[in-house]
Amino acid sequence: MSSLTVTNQEFSLVPESHNPHPFGIPIRVLIADSNQMNSELLAGALTRNRTIEVVGSATCDSALRDAIAANKPQVLLISTDLEEGSGSGFKIMRELRASQSQIKLIALLD
Repeated sequence: MSSLTVTNQEFSLVPESHNPHPFGIPIRVLIADSNQMNSELLAGALTRNRTIEVVGSATCDSALRDAIAANKPQVLLISTDLEEGSGSGFKIMRELRASQSQIKLIALLD
């Protein structure tokens, strides 16, 4: 049976021992899109959810590699087309999969 807990004026019927977020809170998200404005708009929308922390954004593959190394994201939202051209996002996703990366990948299709 679930218990009722009151913390900071929030009510929860989830037992304290149960963590509904397997990645931990907040979930660290990195955004990669060829258009910086798109990245900023998406980041703004995501940060409204307190369980998500946007740790950075990138528009090209070299900046993306640096951001991954520096920020250690748990989730990567990546456009299939970065500044390098059509399909460049797919290339990065294949490389991350081949390296056995633990980053969860979400492809953004235009």
